[in-house]
Amino acid sequence: MKVEEKIRRLAREKPEYREILRAALGLEADFENASARGWEWHQVRGHPGMLTKLVGEGVIRIMSRSRRGTWYMLVDREATEKALGEKTRH
Repeated sequence: MKVEEKIRRLAREKPEYREILRAALGLEADFENASARGWEWHQVRGHPGMLTKLVGEGVIRIMSRSRRGTWYMLVDREATEKALGEKTRH
């Protein structure tokens, strides 16, 4: 199953996933030109268990992990935008 299809299915199952992914799109658009290491759970207001599900589904990936936290990024921003029907600035 493609990333876009997974996102649509997850968003139907739990609307919270849609909100998490929308927040992630906004954050990633803000630091597109910077060498950012990603975003953390509290920045997208997503419970860590929900982010674990998104990682397992192949929708987001872990960029780095340390004692201070875990940083994530979308696997495919374009597919995420398309699945959510949104367009962020590029």
